[in-house]
Amino acid sequence: MNYKKILLKLLTPILLLNVGIGKVQAQQFSHIDLSNYVNQSFYDDLPNDGKGGWADFGKYGCFHNIPLKVSTFKDGVVPFKIIDPEKNNGKSALFLSGPNRETMFPKVSEKIKVKAKYKSLFFLHTSMYVTENTKELVKYKIGYTDGTEELFVCNKDEEIADWWEPSEVMPKAKRTYVEDHKWLINTPWKNPHPKKKIDWIQMQSTGNAIPILIAITGSNSSKPYNKLTSSIDSKYNEYVQSNIKFALLQIRSQPNVKWNLEKGTEYCREAAKNNADIALFPELYNIGYSSIDFEQPGALKKWKGMAITQDSDFVKHFKNLAKELNMAIVITYLEDIGDNKLPRNSASLIDRHGEIIFTYAKIHTTDFSHLENSTTPGDDFYVKELDTKAGPVKIGMMICYDREFPESARSLMLKGAEVILTPNACVLEDLRLSQFKVRAMENAVATVMTNYSLEGHEKDYNGHSCIYDADASTVLVSASKEGVYYGSVNIQDIRKYRKNTIWGNSFRRPHKYQILESSDVEEVFKRKDSYGKEFKRLER
Repeated sequence: MNYKKILLKLLTPILLLNVGIGKVQAQQFSHIDLSNYVNQSFYDDLPNDGKGGWADFGKYGCFHNIPLKVSTFKDGVVPFKIIDPEKNNGKSALFLSGPNRETMFPKVSEKIKVKAKYKSLFFLHTSMYVTENTKELVKYKIGYTDGTEELFVCNKDEEIADWWEPSEVMPKAKRTYVEDHKWLINTPWKNPHPKKKIDWIQMQSTGNAIPILIAITGSNSSKPYNKLTSSIDSKYNEYVQSNIKFALLQIRSQPNVKWNLEKGTEYCREAAKNNADIALFPELYNIGYSSIDFEQPGALKKWKGMAITQDSDFVKHFKNLAKELNMAIVITYLEDIGDNKLPRNSASLIDRHGEIIFTYAKIHTTDFSHLENSTTPGDDFYVKELDTKAGPVKIGMMICYDREFPESARSLMLKGAEVILTPNACVLEDLRLSQFKVRAMENAVATVMTNYSLEGHEKDYNGHSCIYDADASTVLVSASKEGVYYGSVNIQDIRKYRKNTIWGNSFRRPHKYQILESSDVEEVFKRKDSYGKEFKRLER
């Protein structure tokens, strides 16, 4: 018996696996040759010289250390053959045109020759200068030798993303190589016609980003595709569990508490059916932000009579509803605080167990209007942990005019807020709407706001409820019409972003801000309230 031959036979599979990309993987994968189609290098010495290199960013905006060989990178499944630019006339990546580089690169690539059958293709690519509020970033047209074609569209944050810290989990792709926050992405494509020979592949820019292709690998085995997609699915499911879904109840209200209660209940039930975690009402919802003529006799008494306590049937109803629906609710109302004091413009955060986590009263009341000049301002900003299906999340609150003072969101951020909720009631033109985006950016928090609809309030409100993520990216800006609008943020992403951002409390110098505590007012900023009296801030 030849023991040497038997031992060699037993060890061969192990030896092949240990050589990296050996015969076993070579049977599963083959590399599509891009050497004649690439137009830029991995390196760039001089920024903005009009010659590119990488994307003309200079030495700090390119890939210096990418392995110039066949590598599976972080996903450990698909091997990609990386072109060495020094052996290919200085070219290693295929760039197409996009924002800020409209004329430097072509809009469409040449047809990349394939001439082979594949069950699946894997694209190693990325993108830059991704435009906000866009979806399609790059398209791959696949032509077969019989003259038929397929189109593979890669969408933002699904099959591809911006190269700078893309989401850890994209539903149809996987981050696989990184240098200093800059990522390359592995995106699989399952061929619907595996028995047809692929003739060519053509890359097309949508103009919504600069698409960049590094390598394409083909496979005739279903295993690598299934293994990669299984890994993506597993990570995606974990990621989805960290999503917090908001229902913005952009409602048509009336100066009728019973009607508002019934309408609000209907919208909360709709939100729960759509798996919302938090339902947010607009400002002073129990009375529909009703105004009364404060010049009329008895107006103040009437106003106080509209106020309700936290123990009122109205608030209790929404506490019970939150528990029933297993959904947090922010209910807003004119709050009776007793002792013959003026009522408060308040919002209670009710958790999904039916308990009030905190009640916030508007601090920056609009004292230039009779309505809010007849309220008692709140005393402090609060941040508390809210139990959600994604785990505990630190929630803060401000109301409408509060957002116009940077100190409001800043105070909430310093108290640990990860998400700031804002019930609102006003016309939101671009400038005021942008305040929510800026507050998100400068504090590294998600901002979530609900306004009243335009319908039924044509002179007073215009909808445009919104959600901005902690990096100030737009999650949602609603239309003006009545309805429930939905948007999600991922608390996992927010926390990761906050660990790396330069905003928030990262580089503040509070020891140099003493003037912010001063109550002195220059003459140019002295104001009178709605009754023509001098506004005395320390008395409010």
